[in-house]
Amino acid sequence: MRSASSTTIALLIAAAASAAFGWFAPRVLLLGWLTIVASLAAAALGAAMLVCMLRLGRSRLLDAWDAPLSVAVPWLYVMPVLCLPFVCGAGALYGWSSDAAFAGQRDYLNVPFFVVRLLLYFAATVGVAMQLPFARRPMRVAVLLLIAFVVANIIGIDTIMALTPLWHSSDFGLRWAVDGLLIAASLAVAWHAKRRRGTSEEEIRSRIDGATLLFALDLGWLYLMFVDYVTAWSGNLPDETIWYAPRTNGSWAIVIVAVVAMHVIVGALLLSRTVKRSPSALSTIAALVLAAQWLEAVWTVIPGTNADAGVAIGISLLSIAVLVGASFVWRNVSRVSHRGIAHG
Repeated sequence: MRSASSTTIALLIAAAASAAFGWFAPRVLLLGWLTIVASLAAAALGAAMLVCMLRLGRSRLLDAWDAPLSVAVPWLYVMPVLCLPFVCGAGALYGWSSDAAFAGQRDYLNVPFFVVRLLLYFAATVGVAMQLPFARRPMRVAVLLLIAFVVANIIGIDTIMALTPLWHSSDFGLRWAVDGLLIAASLAVAWHAKRRRGTSEEEIRSRIDGATLLFALDLGWLYLMFVDYVTAWSGNLPDETIWYAPRTNGSWAIVIVAVVAMHVIVGALLLSRTVKRSPSALSTIAALVLAAQWLEAVWTVIPGTNADAGVAIGISLLSIAVLVGASFVWRNVSRVSHRGIAHG
């Protein structure tokens, strides 16, 4: 309980410092926060999609991944709170009202309509989180899967593509949904590798099945990235160039090359059946995927915004620490509460 108290104090200090900084540089703060919250929303929706797909396929992997996915899905309830800064600072973050270049898109890109859309997304995500624990009929599960998939697509489009309104991509929303699936699957693989380190045939099969699904998602991510870039490069269109130019020059080019290389390494490692059977190897691979997804989120959000990249990355790292610390505090408080109820 003492560690929970000290963590709470540290979180309050970090939150106060971030709020003070945000008063003077709101856009930098919001960009750093967006890299984490948008990824977290995609991951929670990805966990819901995985549950639905495993139920529809009647996969034995659902039993192995039930605990981590059950923990991930309730984050959908927290999304409205985590997105409040975007509701309050949409004008500062996106700058639609002050840029004449967006005049033709003003009917869609305006703060009031953006807030309305966010409220609709919140209603959909909370509805998925409420219905998912009780959904067993295939039709009901399929509807929840469709809702989660569509919302994950649109969240990527409305919160990240909207940073560069003149850029259009037909597969960005799909890639963002696959990002969420990758994060959720990586967390599930890491949890299962850590908690189920046995050598029974059932546990080995679960590890192999989970690693195979992670490999398929990794391959899907590489395909979508390749197709999107080749399409932009071959078309040589101005609205594609405006997005790719700041992300393929200088240090940002090194970042995306590193991200792609990490995904290629993950895919190559997961071709080995020996690696798929090893809990320690799967934990390392899951950590590599999570690091790659964070770097990709930073590479996707920050370049081209004229914000201080170093500060925005620092805010992103601080956001991870705040959310992990808050989760730790909540877990400890919940344990103490349950013990008190049980004792009473």
